[in-house]
Amino acid sequence: MHRDRESEDALVAPVEPDETTVIATAEELIGQARESVDVCFAENSLRRRGVDGLLRALVDARGDAVRVRVLSARSAPGRDRFPEHLDHLAARACFDVRITRVPLADALFVDGRSALLIADTPIGPQASVTRGPGVVGALHTLFTAVWNGAAPAPGRIDWGEGARSEFVRRILDCLHAGMADELGARELSVSMRTYRRYVAEIMVALGANSRFQAGLRAAELGLLTRAGEAGVMPDGLRATGTAGDPPAGLAGSNGSFL
Repeated sequence: MHRDRESEDALVAPVEPDETTVIATAEELIGQARESVDVCFAENSLRRRGVDGLLRALVDARGDAVRVRVLSARSAPGRDRFPEHLDHLAARACFDVRITRVPLADALFVDGRSALLIADTPIGPQASVTRGPGVVGALHTLFTAVWNGAAPAPGRIDWGEGARSEFVRRILDCLHAGMADELGARELSVSMRTYRRYVAEIMVALGANSRFQAGLRAAELGLLTRAGEAGVMPDGLRATGTAGDPPAGLAGSNGSFL
């Protein structure tokens, strides 16, 4: 009885690291959420689908009452996208996904007061539920710091194919290279007005507050051309078509490339 009571009151309780137990524990903690659920996933985490399903159920059941933030370590360049199976949550004010280059471990924070932590160790994966205010507070502060520097997952951005995708990537190359609008427009053989319109829409899509930040986020998310990633502008950086007109096929049905 003493051991059972001690286990219930423990600030750190070990959890079997197998996927079934981890997901069941995550479900129990998420069910206790009143204000917020913050999750971070390691690169190519095997637990993501299970936890994503719990988050979807939470938002569907509780609406915007609980804020949900998902932080993912960057996977292969160009593959970081808002998860398609959560696409219907993309417009919800309470739900947000960001991508970071910082290496992460799988972790779940509920209301900033309890945490499920999973870490790979030399003897295999280890998992635990932590309720110690000092430990949870410190770890959640680190989560918030990484979150603030992470880039929004560009799942709702449709770069398109062919000339459309290439044109947008070359604009991103110009932003990453720090080109002024006049020079970028001249390089792409489009009018200043057209170039600035696309830049403005790119900034909104990437959640950037400046051209410099848009260039950095494009690099972080693997959205540049190979030449742009290498820090040089490709030769013949010219879009097809006449000045003032975007490449054929660039405009969508609503007149925007997004």
